[in-house]
Amino acid sequence: MSWSGEHREFVIEEFINYGGSPITIQRAFRIRFALNRRDPVPDSTTIRNWVSNFRQTSSALKRKSTGRPRTATGPENVATVTVTSNHYCEMLKHFLRPKLNDFIHEYGQRNVSFQQDGTTAHTTRRSLGILREMFPGHIVSL
Repeated sequence: MSWSGEHREFVIEEFINYGGSPITIQRAFRIRFALNRRDPVPDSTTIRNWVSNFRQTSSALKRKSTGRPRTATGPENVATVTVTSNHYCEMLKHFLRPKLNDFIHEYGQRNVSFQQDGTTAHTTRRSLGILREMFPGHIVSL
């Protein structure tokens, strides 16, 4: 259940003003928000967490996580990380080709393998054409 700021504020005030009995607070919560007996109310752990949080931060809102930040999957983020055929071809031309040339010149190694999975961006005519130029006579594609 997602509790509003008003819910949290009420619980904290009840806790501070009338003592720390979760059952008493739950009863008062039902009365204040006109809830039926079976309607959800904050459990005792939630009540204690809200009060503890309030005492530490002077806020009834959730504390920010100290762990790894959560990622958002919105249209902008998806567009940023999606590799399209055009983007993949640009990576082949402007990243892979120069790196391969540097490797060949630095190590004198002409026998180089390049492997990729079969995603759509990797198997378009345009990307396979670029790879055929880079590895003439050595492209195997399913």
